[in-house]
Amino acid sequence: MPAPHPAPQIPLRVATSCALVPMLLGSLSFFGWLMLSGGKSDEGEAFVMLGAGTLGAGTLLFPLGLGALLVARRRGAQLRAVGTRAALLLGNLPLALLFLMGTNLAAIQRVEVVNHSGAPIEELVLVASRVEKVMASPLGPEARDVWRFKPRSEGVLNFTGRQGDTRVQGDNLCMFFIFDRKDVVLEFTGTGEWNVTETPGAPWSFLPWR
Repeated sequence: MPAPHPAPQIPLRVATSCALVPMLLGSLSFFGWLMLSGGKSDEGEAFVMLGAGTLGAGTLLFPLGLGALLVARRRGAQLRAVGTRAALLLGNLPLALLFLMGTNLAAIQRVEVVNHSGAPIEELVLVASRVEKVMASPLGPEARDVWRFKPRSEGVLNFTGRQGDTRVQGDNLCMFFIFDRKDVVLEFTGTGEWNVTETPGAPWSFLPWR
C-alpha cells in the first residue's frame, strides 16, 4: 500500500504567516509612530524599534515563505493557492520600501521667511544643507513664505537677497541635521536687519498647510 502524500496545508499556512506577520507589524509600527509622534524622529521609540525588528525579521521570513510554497507545491497544492501567497510575500517588498520612504517625513525641515521691514525683499536665495531655494517673486512688506526641504547632509542656513537698494546676506544662521527636524523663522525687521529663531520641529509641521 503506497504511503499517503503529506498534505500541503501546513506549508501553505507557514507561507501565509510569513507574508502577513511583517505586513501587519510593519503597518502597525509605521502608522503608530506617525500618529504618536507627528513625524518626529525623537518620539515613538517603541514603534521605531518594532519597525526595525520587523524589517530584520522580514528578511528571514521572506525566503522561509518562498521555501514553504515550494514544499506545498510539491505536495500537490493548487497553483492558485500558491500564487496568492506568493503575491502576498512579494507585496511586502514595495510596502517596506514605502514605509522606509515615509520615515523621510522626520527629516523635513521648515523655514518660514517673514518680512516686517517695510520694504520688499527681492532676489532672495536660501541655501541650507546643500539644498537651494530661489524665491520666484519678491517678498512684499508683511508677507511671508514657507520653505520645506529635506537636508542632503548636515549644514547651515545662509541667504542672499536685495532689500531695496541694499544687498543683504546672512551666513551660518542655524545648523540643520538629518532626522533632527527644526522649525526656523527668518524675520526681516529693518533695512539690513533680521532675526532668526529656531525651535524643535512641531508635530505635523511637514504638512503643507502648517
